[in-house]
Amino acid sequence: MKLRAGTRKSPLAMAQTYMVLDMIKAAFPECDTEIVTFTTKGDRQLDRPLDKIGGKGVFVTEIEQALQSGEIDFAVHSAKDLPVTLGEGLEISGVCPRGNYRDMLVTKKDVAFNDSDVFTVGTGSQRRRGGFARLYPNAKFADIRGNVGTRLKKLSDGLYDGIILCAAGTERLGLSLEEYEVKEFEPWELLPAPCQ
Repeated sequence: MKLRAGTRKSPLAMAQTYMVLDMIKAAFPECDTEIVTFTTKGDRQLDRPLDKIGGKGVFVTEIEQALQSGEIDFAVHSAKDLPVTLGEGLEISGVCPRGNYRDMLVTKKDVAFNDSDVFTVGTGSQRRRGGFARLYPNAKFADIRGNVGTRLKKLSDGLYDGIILCAAGTERLGLSLEEYEVKEFEPWELLPAPCQ
């Protein structure tokens, strides 16, 4: 038997897909798998915030269509990126063990901010902006798009004073953040995304 897994091409999406395929292989060693990658609207349109191009659905529409047409057998997504309503005839049929759900502020080495400092944070999330502004009332926000590696490069290049990332993403990618300062937030400080 062969199962075709649909996923986005980003490094994090691929890492999470390999996690799922490893679990399938462990449970069903005789099963063959194939990865079918997609470039979604959310991957193509990086020049505007997500809420200006269609919200969370921009990462799944093409993949949902491939599921509905039978081009793939299942898809792997971060649950936090799924829209509230899935496409007709689709369901969430499996969930991996939860990773580190905390959001974290990443800055250059030896840089720290207190709640009275003025600094610019890269994030595309309205949820993160609202929660972070309660902790750092003088923080300014600038949109940021792209995969985790791209965001870290933008920070290193000085486009932002800090960026907000999810800890699970960096851990699943096996990224070392030793060259940065990292402050993880507890959920009562900065509420994580549902299903993060």
